[in-house]
Amino acid sequence: MTVYLVGAGPGNPDLLTYRAMTLLARADVILHDRLIDGRVFDLCAGKAILVDVGKTKKTVSEVIEQDNINSLLIDYGRKYKTVVRLKGGDPFIFGRGGEEAIALERAGVDFEVIPGISSALAAPLLAGIPLTHRGTSRGVAILTGHELDDEVLEHLVKTNMTMVIMMGVAMRQSIADKLQAAGLSGDCKVAICQRSSTVSEANQVVSLADLGKTDVESPAIFVIGKVAELSLKRKFPNKDKPLYGQTVVVTRGRHQAGELGDLLQERGAKVIFAPTIAIMSSDDLYGNINFYLDNLSSYGWIVFTSSNTVESFFQLVQDVRILHGVKIAAIGSETASKIRSKGIVADLIPTESSTKGLLDEFAAIAKTANTDQKILIPRSAIAKKQLSQGLENLGFQVDTVEAYHTLDHPMAYQTIEQVKKADIVTFTSPSTVHSFVRQVGKDYVKLAASIGRETTSAIESYNITSYVQAQKPTMTDLVDVICKKVFPL
Repeated sequence: MTVYLVGAGPGNPDLLTYRAMTLLARADVILHDRLIDGRVFDLCAGKAILVDVGKTKKTVSEVIEQDNINSLLIDYGRKYKTVVRLKGGDPFIFGRGGEEAIALERAGVDFEVIPGISSALAAPLLAGIPLTHRGTSRGVAILTGHELDDEVLEHLVKTNMTMVIMMGVAMRQSIADKLQAAGLSGDCKVAICQRSSTVSEANQVVSLADLGKTDVESPAIFVIGKVAELSLKRKFPNKDKPLYGQTVVVTRGRHQAGELGDLLQERGAKVIFAPTIAIMSSDDLYGNINFYLDNLSSYGWIVFTSSNTVESFFQLVQDVRILHGVKIAAIGSETASKIRSKGIVADLIPTESSTKGLLDEFAAIAKTANTDQKILIPRSAIAKKQLSQGLENLGFQVDTVEAYHTLDHPMAYQTIEQVKKADIVTFTSPSTVHSFVRQVGKDYVKLAASIGRETTSAIESYNITSYVQAQKPTMTDLVDVICKKVFPL
């Protein structure tokens, strides 16, 4: 039984350490701060108990509330094998992690500290500001805006050290006054780094004299000193890219979202990963797979209509050699690529990647070949019967087996609020469309980007008229059509 004090980094889940992700995936209980990005919880085990212990402005006594958190950590630490205390940034930099560690030690509860990237270090770095620079600053001091000692400030001003002030948004006028009283000129530059590493990241540089009257939203940090003028990052690093300034939502399941997200970011977009669906293998597949595998010789074809069916089906195929003699059809290039990853090359990929495309190909086969051999179709539990019925109409015998269920993947409140402000929402299946509308609403889709005809039909069913469709059902084509819409040549 161990309590892990884990740093969640500055905000973006991509900046979690590997150790942090591993612990989240197997934690029994997770006690988390208020500002943890909702996407982090997608990494948690399904069985995990989530406990929000974030402090708010309404807290009457922070000391009492911290005591309550300490007690919870001790109680959970004595009852469960793996308890994660997930803290923004680093646990020991203004995170009260030291207090929690002491409380656990006194109670005899085993604990371990997992470092995180503090926003005090990450925010300036992401803004291109070096906290130390030869000839400009030989050191850095990290301070909290709640407790600024006059003597300390005077010392720091005299030594030309960089100052990073956290939790100072509400006291920025007082901070400016104190620093000027300590000897800093009102012309001294202050870098304001807001919501660093998130899609809402914003950076600006103002004079110390103007800090108090500058609009700033939490969370933010202030970088004060000569290094604030040394931004080594171009102000608009992606300005010439076609999707610069666009926020794009990826609704695909998290395990499949990487390629699309990377392509969008390469073209300058800010990407919000908001998976709307989760895939679960069907009990029907487990119950009947042995029957189908034992009788494969009676099948002429297996037809795969999505990457998910391929993944679910091959989870139960121990040796691909049992498919010898059975031809494989894939609805499109992406599905064919997934089949290839299993060591098999598809025998048939229709020119048009759709149910109609498959039926056209099998119509041609039916004219020249024997239709007595059966066709096996692993499918989603909610898939339409258009393909199987169409093949039967052509004279083929068809068996279908449910390979997986598609479930709504609940989005965190913070994620939904980000998604509502996005410019573009990508959809890679009808299921992603339906789940998005159920959770967020169709009125928040400014521009929909569809992978193919069936997904477009789902979009149209909600009277969403502003959409584009990929020429071919690939992630590259989907991103290309978005770029042409946003940045036409």
